[in-house]
Amino acid sequence: MDDEKTVALSVLITREEYIRNSARERRLARHHAPAVTGAGAVLSVIGLAGLFFGSLIGLGAGASVCVVALGLFLIGYDGIFAPVIDRGAAAREYDEREELRMATAYVFTADQVRVENGRVKGNLPLSLVTSFARTPEQISFRFGRELSFVIPARLLSEEQAAFIENALARARR
Repeated sequence: MDDEKTVALSVLITREEYIRNSARERRLARHHAPAVTGAGAVLSVIGLAGLFFGSLIGLGAGASVCVVALGLFLIGYDGIFAPVIDRGAAAREYDEREELRMATAYVFTADQVRVENGRVKGNLPLSLVTSFARTPEQISFRFGRELSFVIPARLLSEEQAAFIENALARARR
């Protein structure tokens, strides 16, 4: 019976592991990259036109250089700047969230998770999970803004990961 099954594990996630996986989640959550890159290309073309035909289109050389620089920044945003920003945000989040740096024992059942670490001890109903994500490297879930937990997928068999994911999906309906 699936209702009686439990998955028990103990987790201590490393800073590098959290940063890598969290930065990937942030990158996948960004939906504006093509629009930003396209806007950067348009601005670069306008800026270059201003450099060569500035008197005809009413754009001075200084403004043209600024528009080209902004366009190049937007073109490189998704591939160069955003990953650096995402990694910095993930590092800051790891450093600020004490529960991410503590060894945590989990016991998952069909409708709740028993959590025990230096900060939290108790049974949390899975229906109170506010966000949940599963990537090939981790399972992450949050209870409000203050409690977030990350379980590396390397610690789980496919059956255990599927059980946890199904329990969270059922509880959030």
